[in-house]
Amino acid sequence: MRKSYLTILEAKLGKEVILKDQLLNIAKLSRTEETCLEYRLHQDHNNPAQFILYETWKSQAEHQEQFA
Repeated sequence: MRKSYLTILEAKLGKEVILKDQLLNIAKLSRTEETCLEYRLHQDHNNPAQFILYETWKSQAEHQEQFA
């Protein structure tokens, strides 16, 4: 069963670029996983320190394997 996740992150003051670079790298790597169906990263235009991740994986178990 497909499993979707929505995560909101906010960078510390002055760390926005560092967090964005790291999140872009994670998104790139996640998209290469066979079990990743969708991975979107958004940055809030009104609050550039805030990032929203939207992920869809084949299943919750397969998503958790990412962290092993």
